[in-house]
Amino acid sequence: MSDFEDLDERDRALAQRLQARLRAREDLDHVTQAKLTAARARAVAVGVARGTTTAPRLTGWWLATGGMTAAAVLAAVLVLRTPHSVVPTTADTLELLTDDVEPEFYQDLDMYQWLADSGEGSA
Repeated sequence: MSDFEDLDERDRALAQRLQARLRAREDLDHVTQAKLTAARARAVAVGVARGTTTAPRLTGWWLATGGMTAAAVLAAVLVLRTPHSVVPTTADTLELLTDDVEPEFYQDLDMYQWLADSGEGSA
């Protein structure tokens, strides 16, 4: 009973009934077990022949679901691995608006960065 302590009352009762059936199945002799297995196989074969079996089939719906799942995982991986662009904050925008520098300066930031990196801007 300690195996079922984390289950609610209804689930615990079901688990106990299933456990009792499994234990009863273990007590059957080999001849009876073989007869039950053969009867089960015949029932499944008859169901398959009539098309009334409840065995799961791999249909187009399953394939589509698997494809959509794979596409979603791929998209998530791509989104999480791409570097995110830095979005300026309100403070950065306010600083740009109140700065005394001409707007053309900000258009040529790449050139100024290149000059600083190459050491030519110091002369």
